[in-house]
Amino acid sequence: MKRWPRSLRSLLAAPLVLGALVAAGPWAFAGSFAAGASPSAVSRQAPAPSPAASRPTAWILAYAHFDQVVGAAGVAAKLKHATVYEVVNLRQKPSTLLPVVATLDFHSYARMRAVLSGPLPGYIRAVIYDNERYANTPADEQAHPAAYTRLAVALAHAHHLKIICDDILPDRVPGGVVADCDVVGLNTVQQSERRVAVYRAKVSRLVAVIHAARPGVPITAGLSSNPVGPPVHASVLAQDMDAVEGLVNGFWLNVPAPGVGCPRCGLPRPQVMARALSEWEPSAAGVAGPGARLGAIAWIMAASGLSKLDAADQAWFERRARVAVLEPGSAPRGPEGAFRPWADATSLAAVKRIVGRSRAGGGFAAILLDIERWRFTPSGEAAHPVQTALQAASAAHRAGLGLVVAPALDLAHGTRSPVQTLLGADLYGRLARVADGVEVQAQGLERDPSAYRSFVLAAVAQMRSAHPGIPVWAGLSTNPTSGVPTLAMLLADIRAVDGVVQGFWLNVPAPGPFCPRCHASDPALADALLHVFGAPAPGSSGAG
Repeated sequence: MKRWPRSLRSLLAAPLVLGALVAAGPWAFAGSFAAGASPSAVSRQAPAPSPAASRPTAWILAYAHFDQVVGAAGVAAKLKHATVYEVVNLRQKPSTLLPVVATLDFHSYARMRAVLSGPLPGYIRAVIYDNERYANTPADEQAHPAAYTRLAVALAHAHHLKIICDDILPDRVPGGVVADCDVVGLNTVQQSERRVAVYRAKVSRLVAVIHAARPGVPITAGLSSNPVGPPVHASVLAQDMDAVEGLVNGFWLNVPAPGVGCPRCGLPRPQVMARALSEWEPSAAGVAGPGARLGAIAWIMAASGLSKLDAADQAWFERRARVAVLEPGSAPRGPEGAFRPWADATSLAAVKRIVGRSRAGGGFAAILLDIERWRFTPSGEAAHPVQTALQAASAAHRAGLGLVVAPALDLAHGTRSPVQTLLGADLYGRLARVADGVEVQAQGLERDPSAYRSFVLAAVAQMRSAHPGIPVWAGLSTNPTSGVPTLAMLLADIRAVDGVVQGFWLNVPAPGPFCPRCHASDPALADALLHVFGAPAPGSSGAG
């Protein structure tokens, strides 16, 4: 058997480490195409993946209104598996409604140093260093936020305390964060919370900047029951939480009183925050969890394509490969973990039907949303693929499903260069902020491995910039519309993006409604390709 480079062979077995999910607000695709410049040179070395998607959750709420908020109907149950930081002072004892991490809050490093130099109650296990532009933070600390945050981090860790660093806006410190903070709190985004799309976009931007500097660091998004300005409604706060729950690890729940930290805030409204948490329904996967459902998938295949393979190859897949099978019906048989049942959708209506079946015990792990300019995707959804993906992700996440988006090149049909048009519009980066994974439909270029490589690497660069560690698959086909490839071409395509993508969607289509201009189906070519990766020769016993 021919041996392939270690990095490519590892696609079949190595576990996936998912990065933090980063998302953006809706994007109107229609009219956004322009003759974009060629993508910049892309390094072949992919960014290191972020820590595992099963990252800890973190919630922050002050002592003053903790019991009023957490004691509301159903709230404690939603937080029982989270790490909850309760902000107290030295005279307050933490709540008994939930296990909490009692936390001291400091706006001044000098004050923090003075307090930590004395005895602390044993239940104090964390501190917050909140360097903001207001009177409680000395001018020198405001002028040098990174330097003082580093001092605060070192001081906290010297006393064996966790430290939550308030987000330092990127206009003050490049990257907005310094090393070794245990949690980063976005305590500035709540001024945008009255408009869900704006809130999501702001959180998305800051999360992307922070994770570029500190991949995987836990992040909490700020919410306030009484921010500056007109009252905010509980239902809107619940929508804000739903909009960003896949991007962050939890929420900093603010119920402030007018004072130095918020001189123009209204009176505290803990009942609003309590009602928002009561109304909010976390996804079945929990905060920051949907992407974990994708698993270590190296191959994506339609059930119809898999059934065309030689029996020995099917048996090999069952035992050895990590394959997602696109099959809207029942889950395929096979050893636990070898096959993952994914549902295949081409429209929002199909996504909603799949979500309904999943809640009724459908057993899917994810949905692959194939957005193309064809009769199976409504024209309005194809014209606005990011908005479509955003709505699909929201529906999928509520059912605990991951969402993988596969945009076709024909979304830019009629432009001089669909590849350059989609890249110039940052389609892949924008989708990466919304989805849990993306499949690059590059199979139309597979007869030219150089063009295939250039396109896939440019798309991956966009996605990893927006969402470090996002799983990406590249498309291959045995008989695409663009012409029938040879085995050498397919192997050259794989070699060209080895180590950059997680795996491949291997298509073995048949001419018909879903591919009216496809050439004759060629499962023998798929068999030959799989034999390179260790599948047994046809007619063998299946050992491999």
